[in-house]
Amino acid sequence: MFLEHYAYAGLDFVIDQNNQAWFIEANYNPMGVFKAKKVNKKEKILKEFSKIISKYKTPCMIIQKGNSKYQKRTRRIGKTLNEYSKINLCYEHENTKNRKYLINTKKEKIIPDLIFRGDCKINKVFEKNNIKIINTPFLKKIVNNKSLTQKIIEKNKKIKIPKSYIVKNKTEIKKHLKKKEFNDGFVIKPNNQTEGLGVHIFNKNSKIPKISSKKILQQRIIQKKKNNKYWDVRVFVINGKYVGGFIRASKLRVTNISKGAVPRKIPPKIDKILKLPAEQVTKTIEKYCKKNC
Repeated sequence: MFLEHYAYAGLDFVIDQNNQAWFIEANYNPMGVFKAKKVNKKEKILKEFSKIISKYKTPCMIIQKGNSKYQKRTRRIGKTLNEYSKINLCYEHENTKNRKYLINTKKEKIIPDLIFRGDCKINKVFEKNNIKIINTPFLKKIVNNKSLTQKIIEKNKKIKIPKSYIVKNKTEIKKHLKKKEFNDGFVIKPNNQTEGLGVHIFNKNSKIPKISSKKILQQRIIQKKKNNKYWDVRVFVINGKYVGGFIRASKLRVTNISKGAVPRKIPPKIDKILKLPAEQVTKTIEKYCKKNC
């Protein structure tokens, strides 16, 4: 079975003080595969992903030239995938206008039957021609809208998820904070940012901040501390199968790697806790995309 929309999933969870996993958000083009490899001392995520690629005759991956971290990462992922299966690597800037074929780094014209695009641009014609795209543009619209993702996941009762509300001003925040789900504090974050940008975590009695645009007000989940550090978990689900990930540990409450968090290995006990909800989240988002695309 091939997940048509969310075959390459990266999900974030918090583990509370009762060892329960709470879903925080989904990621369209998840980072961290090499951090997971480093802490686990083996390649598991891309090796599992290569099993999808190997089922196709002319799979292609869009990569980028340049020296930014993201550009280098696209090339490194492509190189690693080619260790386990054959995939044509194609530069983004050489292929955005192509409609029937892609040009690989060897200057060969390839008619793809699968395209792994990451967050790179390709001509929309490929998707209309029923070529498999990982991940689809429709999926991007869904998971980049955090409030919509929350509403989708809330319908699956097997998944624990913090209560969230869209708020426009300080008065609306104050009104919601009277609800019992905010007894442990609250989180203010934008609806469409990544890497922890604009995320602020507050105690119950913290001063209510002013906001100038729509934000998400979210129930704060008090996570277990480890070695006096806050931590959450980035996990990967490949074609519906949980393949692990890594802990992000930090002295700061916002535990993104881009904010200085340090990757750590997930203990086996936590791995077992995360498997079912991670697979359920992916399944629920996939089902929504199929129904509404």
